[in-house]
Amino acid sequence: MKSYKSHFSQSLLRTGAALHFAAHSHHPWPDVSFVAQQQAWQDAAIHLDRKWDNVVAAQERLARGHVARHLNLRSSDTVVFAQNTHELYLRLLSCLPATTKPRVLSSDSEFHSFSRQSRRLAEAGSIQLDLVPTNPIASFADRLVKLAQRLQPNLLYVSHVFFDSGWSFDSFASLIDEIDDHVLVVIDGYHSFLARPVDWAPWQDRCFYLAGGYKYAMAGEGCCFMHCPPNYGARPINTGWYASFGSLAQPHQITYPADGQRFRGSTYDPTSIYRFNAVMQWMLDQGLDAATLYRRSMEVQDLFLAAVETKDLCIGTLLSNPDGSMRPRFLTYVNPRASDISQELMDRDVITDYRGDRLRIGFSIYHDEEDIERLVCALSTVCARA
Repeated sequence: MKSYKSHFSQSLLRTGAALHFAAHSHHPWPDVSFVAQQQAWQDAAIHLDRKWDNVVAAQERLARGHVARHLNLRSSDTVVFAQNTHELYLRLLSCLPATTKPRVLSSDSEFHSFSRQSRRLAEAGSIQLDLVPTNPIASFADRLVKLAQRLQPNLLYVSHVFFDSGWSFDSFASLIDEIDDHVLVVIDGYHSFLARPVDWAPWQDRCFYLAGGYKYAMAGEGCCFMHCPPNYGARPINTGWYASFGSLAQPHQITYPADGQRFRGSTYDPTSIYRFNAVMQWMLDQGLDAATLYRRSMEVQDLFLAAVETKDLCIGTLLSNPDGSMRPRFLTYVNPRASDISQELMDRDVITDYRGDRLRIGFSIYHDEEDIERLVCALSTVCARA
């Protein structure tokens, strides 16, 4: 098994480095991102006010191209970057009708950037929020599609892979067939982008796709993006002045580009774009893509599952996807002691995480056989104390 740990030396090979099994949460950054971080500073120092036109614009074009390549989009012009997905979600909400209370349909397992904001808006009476339980997952897609058909919401927001279980939703064709053309369909792809192969070509003209660099793209925070299908959300009310580039000579006219730049915000720190491009180029140099990242991670995951079975470890109830669906890049164990187990592992310099009563253990290309042995050893001690 080839190990890529040497490419993460500043995180994983330094003296006293923790054993990291939270690749699904904060993925370590490859060493090449440090050089990119320095380059961003140097470009700012050298180009000053001209950095945006001279350098950053080219970095953005390059980054959009990487996203389009990994999603199999026909054009990178549909991609827009933002500091976080919450910022993009608010712009999408601002596209909804202001004369009536908009209806938003989603699941009960969306990440906090969506769920907290949506629940607060519903509490304030600004939106009607309808949530479909993901459990039982075997019937979730059917229940979501049927409710979408009946309600015809203004906005439908659902994860491709759910953050609290690893369960996935892939019934895009059935969903699109049953909803009206006015519905904004938004897919949260944060746990699918570069975690698994994603071909967005069939849905690129109908569905928004949100993701970012913090997890499997290995580029850190501040580098989120959205694919924006044409003819949907043409004039978001929540708009930044960067969306008016190209029309600044007519300051009294509120114009929007037709491409993804209509969802742009305002001045931001572009350093994360440099890191993202450096990591994407490193992946190309190493012959890595979403498929190879996934296969390599599954190899490590298989080693872990075999060791758990051999040692008869009782970590909790492992959540599994229905037959035929792809396994996630992290394993989720339901255990009322999930928070205690995660903390006790942290006390032993083993990083996992938890969500409620669910312990999450994430795998990536920097893991090797020795890491699995150390993790299983730590779990044997911690779980024996239960």
